[in-house]
Amino acid sequence: MKGNGTGICVRKSSCARGGRRALPRARRFGFTLIEVLVSVAILVILVAIVVSYGSSSRARYALSVESVKVAQAIARARTLAVTT
Repeated sequence: MKGNGTGICVRKSSCARGGRRALPRARRFGFTLIEVLVSVAILVILVAIVVSYGSSSRARYALSVESVKVAQAIARARTLAVTT
């Protein structure tokens, strides 16, 4: 059937306005370049967040280890001061 001028088609073969047949859509296999680029950008952002978190946590760990060493040195100095 032909379209009725409103752009609505009765048959599955979809009509364009004015009764002309619309071109069938090509089947889509794979991903478009935009989809791949967006996915890569998101992945890069996530990796950057993880790397920065890892380096800052390493720095915090090193700081806590050194603070424990300082506290132990102070405790030992007190012990030596009292015993001598």
